[in-house]
Amino acid sequence: MRRLRRVLVPVRFALRRVAARPLSLAGLALALAAAAALIGWSSISAALAHEENVRLRLREAAFQDRSFHVAYTIEALGSDWAAEPVAGALDRLDPVIDPAAHVRIWHSRGATGGGVRFVSAEGVSVSGGRMPSTRCPQGVCETLALAGDFRVGQLVRIEEGTNVRVVGTGSLPAAALPDPEELGRRALLVGSPSGGLEDYLLERGSTVLVTAPLDAEAVRGTALRALHERLRLETVALERAGPRLDADAPLALLDQLADRGDVARTWVLIVGGQGAALIVAFAAFAASARRRDTAALDEQLSTLGATRTQVWAARVVEAALPALVGGLVAFGALLLVARSVAERNGLSSYFVAAALPAEAVGVMAGVLVAAGLVLLTATAPSRRSRFGIGALELAALTALAFVLWQTTVMGGLDTDRIEAGEGAGPLLLLLPALASFATAVVLLRALPLVLRLGERLARAAPFGVRLAFLTAGRAR
Repeated sequence: MRRLRRVLVPVRFALRRVAARPLSLAGLALALAAAAALIGWSSISAALAHEENVRLRLREAAFQDRSFHVAYTIEALGSDWAAEPVAGALDRLDPVIDPAAHVRIWHSRGATGGGVRFVSAEGVSVSGGRMPSTRCPQGVCETLALAGDFRVGQLVRIEEGTNVRVVGTGSLPAAALPDPEELGRRALLVGSPSGGLEDYLLERGSTVLVTAPLDAEAVRGTALRALHERLRLETVALERAGPRLDADAPLALLDQLADRGDVARTWVLIVGGQGAALIVAFAAFAASARRRDTAALDEQLSTLGATRTQVWAARVVEAALPALVGGLVAFGALLLVARSVAERNGLSSYFVAAALPAEAVGVMAGVLVAAGLVLLTATAPSRRSRFGIGALELAALTALAFVLWQTTVMGGLDTDRIEAGEGAGPLLLLLPALASFATAVVLLRALPLVLRLGERLARAAPFGVRLAFLTAGRAR
């Protein structure tokens, strides 16, 4: 109990000291909140830009590059054995794909039937004539020419007793058949074959092609990795359904888009961290003006019987409180902003987690911790050796050495490595916080020299200017 009191006494004293200067606390907390919010807002902006980039890239990509493909064969006299598993996969992928196009192409036998391939498909565009009817008047089924030198009205003999009539010309949509070579040199679209044509097709094998492009408006940049895994599992499950089935998905495209988003977020965090470092440095300058007041209050604590540990505990609480308050304010504001951005752009709740990932929150926390340390050292009495180097300077030199090691030896800021996903590690994300600490210490130590130099240069200036420099230099 006595130990607990020893800890609580300096904490209470520090809180009273802070409460006596509410404006100072508010100013420092707002400055540190701005530093943390700058990093968080950069992450939110990168996530939103990533969403827009994913939609744009998917719209620009060719159908074959952004489509889920399934191809399987049906043997002669066989049934459509893969229709059920393919339909199940399409139903599960329905939220992220456009309506699938089904094309069935019956194999031709060289010269038999004039080497004609018959096709069954939907969404055909007619360029001449009309679409074939679903009936076969007088046993002659109507067809539409998709490839070859057919004429509207031409009667095509398939085999003895089996004829078809060409009633129009047209083409399949690009999304239905990414490879036009599948049609061969002569192809006819059939409506609903019956009679001799139905028997003719039944005796021949066929290939079924299913193409379902990704819906650019439904795919979210926050879920690219999950979608990649989902498509991979669907392709594996379909290929296990039978040896004559091949499934393919745009996995490479999704990986490329996801990697690009990760690289952009890394660069944004680095840039945001640099801006936050400047804010922390200026906050340290503002806090250092209270160095003499802090020393006087520490002397009061010592006079009242406080130990050196209790004095440092009070000082730590004073330095940590602005960082803690600023961090809570920044994180709460960023959550509201992320939710507002998600609602305004029609994004799911997963956008909030993606806009403020663990990496961004970690960088924010690192900057706030560094800010607390800088505030602690900025208000502490300066105890340096005769060479001007103390514990603070050694810590700054260590941080600076780590930054130089990470950027030069390890290639942490090499663009090629970051784009390849090799340089964006946790150590890289610590660089802004360490840079802020080193920068603040350097500026803190350089400011008195600058003020003294200004006082010497202003000796020939008016008395008021020299007095201002002299007073500021002594205050440091």
